[in-house]
Amino acid sequence: MAGDRKSQIGGQPLKLVRDCLQQRHNGYIKLENIVDHLQQNWWHGIVEDLLVRGLITRHDRNYARKTFNPRDKEIYGVRVARVPDFSVPAQTLFNYLLPRGYIEPDEHFKAGWHRTTIKGQALKMAKLVPRINRAKAETLLKGVLERCCNQCRS
Repeated sequence: MAGDRKSQIGGQPLKLVRDCLQQRHNGYIKLENIVDHLQQNWWHGIVEDLLVRGLITRHDRNYARKTFNPRDKEIYGVRVARVPDFSVPAQTLFNYLLPRGYIEPDEHFKAGWHRTTIKGQALKMAKLVPRINRAKAETLLKGVLERCCNQCRS
């Protein structure tokens, strides 16, 4: 599936939706998973902002990203805003994915769970890295070969 990294699906960035579908649920997803993923994404943004502002170290960032708790009022002494309610954006995204064939109900699994379809699997595997043209690829290859040749001569 070709996609622009900046495009949106169901009001959310394509990369966020792809990552949400990639979560470890063996191809199954439910609305609560989407809410959790949106909360995690929000939290990661808060933590990255603290790192950029110099209020936490990289080590603290890595730990904070893994230990998200919606009830936390502060992180490393810095007050954090209250977690927004992501149920409406999650429902909007869910309502977008279902009729467009990215997910479908699964009557053989637990109630409320949906499985990703072939179209959903394609989205999960989407690479959002821009392609390079042949001229740029040849220039990069030429540079690598020159460095190799220079290394061999030394």
